[in-house]
Parts: sequence; C-alpha cells; structure tokens
Amino acid sequence: MPEQLDIQRILALPDNEFLLEVFRALLGRDPDPDGLHFYTNRLQQGISRTRVLLEFRTSAEGQKRADVLSVPELNALVPRYRFLKQLPLGKWRWLFLPTLNKTTKPGEQAGPRWHQKEPTFWEGIAIQRRVIWALILRETVTRYGRENLGMLWFFAEPLLFIVGITLLWSYIEPRSVPAGTVAAFAVVSYPTVLLWRNTANRVTKAIEVNQALLHHRPIRAQDFFYSRILLEFASATGSFLVIFILFVAVGISHFPANLFDMVMGWLMVAWFAFGFVLTMGGLSEVSEVVEKVSHIILYLMLPFSGGFFPAYIVPEPMRNYLLLFPLADCVEFFRYGYYGDSFPCYYHLGYTIICNLALTLFGLAMMTYAIRKVEAT
Repeated sequence: MPEQLDIQRILALPDNEFLLEVFRALLGRDPDPDGLHFYTNRLQQGISRTRVLLEFRTSAEGQKRADVLSVPELNALVPRYRFLKQLPLGKWRWLFLPTLNKTTKPGEQAGPRWHQKEPTFWEGIAIQRRVIWALILRETVTRYGRENLGMLWFFAEPLLFIVGITLLWSYIEPRSVPAGTVAAFAVVSYPTVLLWRNTANRVTKAIEVNQALLHHRPIRAQDFFYSRILLEFASATGSFLVIFILFVAVGISHFPANLFDMVMGWLMVAWFAFGFVLTMGGLSEVSEVVEKVSHIILYLMLPFSGGFFPAYIVPEPMRNYLLLFPLADCVEFFRYGYYGDSFPCYYHLGYTIICNLALTLFGLAMMTYAIRKVEAT
C-alpha cells in the first residue's frame, strides 16, 4: 500500500526544513547542494510552494516515486499544472493554478510566514505595467538622448517619413486615386507600414541585447518585446494623428467617412503587426539566419502590404491572391473607414480576424520558445 504524505505538515515547515522534507519525501533522497541552492533562491524570489511541490512530483525522479507515495492533493493538480506549463503566457499562467495552503487547527498557533505571498492578478498587472513603462523610458532615452529634440524624435522621426513619402507620392499621376488627392491617399496608407516594419526592426534580438537586465527580478524576457512594441505603436499612431489632423485642417484630407471603421482598421493593422513582430522577434533569437534575412523579408512584404496601391487596381484573379495576405485586408479596411463608399475597397473581415488570431498565437508560441532557449543557455 502506498505511503500517505502529510502535505499540511510539510507546508507548515520553514523554508530549509520544507525543502529537505520535499527532497526526501518526493524524490526519496537527500538534497544535492546545487538543487537545494536553486530551490532556496526560487522560494526567496516568491515562487509558491505549490509549484515547487508540483515540479518535484512531475519530475523524472518524482514520477518513479508515484507508486510508493500517495499525495492526492498534488495528484489532483498535476493535469492542470502540465496544461498551464504549455501555455505561452509566461508568469501569468500560474495565476490559474490553485495554491495549497497550510491549515491551522483551532487553538493551534499559526506557523511562520515562509515566503512573500505571490501577487494577485491586478497586483501583477500593476508590476508589469511599471516594468514596461520603465523599459519604454529607458529605450527612448537610449535611442534619442536627452539633448536637442530628445524625446520629441519619438514622434518626429516617423512623422518625417510620412511627410516625405506623401510629398513624393504627390507627384505621381493620380490615375489610381479616384477620390481626393494622392497626398490624402498616402497619409492613410503609408503610416500602416510603420506599424509592422519599424516594429519588426526594433524587436529583432531584443532579448539578447538586454539580457543583462534579467538580473533584476521583476523584469522578464517578454517585457523587452512588449515595451518595444508599445513604443513603436505609440510613435506610429501619434505621428499619423498629427499629420492627419494637419491635413484635415488645411483641406488636403477630409474627415473620415466612418470614424469607427477607420479606428477598427488601424487596430486590425496593429493586431497583425503584433503577431508578426512576435514571430520575427522570436525567430531572430533562435536563428542567426532569420536575423540576417529579416530586412529582405520586410522589403519583400512591401508590395503585398496594401500600403502602396489600392487593391482595386489589381486585376482578377491576382487581387484574390493578394487578399489572402491578411495585412492587405487590414489596410483596405482601414482605408474604407476613411473613404467610405467613394473609394472601392476589398477585404474579408472574418478571414482576416482568423488569420490575425492564428498569427498572434504562433507569435506568442515563438516568443515563449525563444525565451526558454535563452534561459537554457
């Protein structure tokens, strides 16, 4: 008959005795110095004892002891633990793992507090928000400096790109723009390119170049991705708003025919960019080849992005092939929000949402894989 483990007694022990007992009970041996040091540090960093117990229980040594040691409380959590371990959600996945708590019998004095309580969901969100904001400020100062225009380049740099492209396109024969000027078309087309192209360039090797910062406990590898993505998205969005409002004020552009659709179109482009950038960033961390060819990939995407010409000028059946690329659909939808029915726009919204969702999940999986590989080295 399997031996029954008193899990409540083990949970009531202080850290050093807790780990000694876990090694002996779940692995059937005394702890090795490296293993004891590793898990002592993890407990001090705030990992829950439940996760430590589950890591021991599901390890190769722990599974060999499963037939001789009965731990029903842990066994009930093993399937959920294994499922959560596969999710590409980083630290947040463990918020969905129940915690085994020490119970105190009536009249019994409560035992010592063994570790800092893990933050709640909203406390964790607040911590990550502060970390990402600090990384954004650091990246902005590092990139633009504090002198002269300094952080104003945050908006000025992409704004100059948009103005330059718009002026260049204004000299193009406007045969492909049936409504309004070429400048108005450019200002609702080229800014979408900044969302995915600039962001992909910035996220490449983001973990490798910032790896020294991982020594700070609150900073996680995925924060480097999220901070740079948010910085580039804010830069592109702010620049677009400045130039678009200016063009409306001077009469080059008009107010959007459908503001809601235009906003949703911009968010759809940003959604595509998010998944695409996570994918490129993750691949660049695990393969030097991807880093070298990333610029080529970005250049090859330009003709198919929908940002340089409207889909309606592409003859059938090539137009249908073009719209298989979800970015082109996103841009067409964004453009429809501006022009409305005065400009022929082609997009498949349901198909685009499915593609964006699949790309986002794949990007999160690639980011998680890259993080695990970096941590392993």
